[in-house]
Amino acid sequence: MNFLSFNKIFFVSLFTLFLFSTINLTAQGEGYSSYELFYQEENGDMQIDIFVSPKKISVGQVIFSIKISDIVLQKPIEDLKVDIYATPFFDYEKLYSPGLSSSDIPGNYQAKFQLERSGKWVFDFIIENEEKSIVISEQINIIDRNRNSSKFGLGFISIQFIFLAGIGYIIYSSKKTKKKISL
Repeated sequence: MNFLSFNKIFFVSLFTLFLFSTINLTAQGEGYSSYELFYQEENGDMQIDIFVSPKKISVGQVIFSIKISDIVLQKPIEDLKVDIYATPFFDYEKLYSPGLSSSDIPGNYQAKFQLERSGKWVFDFIIENEEKSIVISEQINIIDRNRNSSKFGLGFISIQFIFLAGIGYIIYSSKKTKKKISL
């Protein structure tokens, strides 16, 4: 195999690896940009939709997006106080995150949690305005993150292999060239 054909194969395989692996890579290999409807309720004149990301809830960062709208007026409700508490079963330590609203998306409140343990958790969503307080409690089973089979892990192993193969080829070709010069 001559040097020119090896370079072509190497760069084509490297380009293909980056082209296909970066499309599937996301934050922590889990797809945080996609939300799934987790809970939906009509309470009085409020429509409450709670979305969660990632769709497969595992140890690590979990993002809740709470969309609250008026059923009668068909408009988002702003200026609410939204608090979210996460408590693992058989533990008294609560995690807290406020539901922060965005001026870009009225009536949408987001909260982030960094969960460090798997198992069953209870999430309490407390929505308050001047007139009333709504408490929604839901149980979620947080699974362990499988880091070995993610696309990021396979891509990293592939890049290491290509790097080591490149170093091996450089050593091989330098010894071959050294032999030619010494003859």
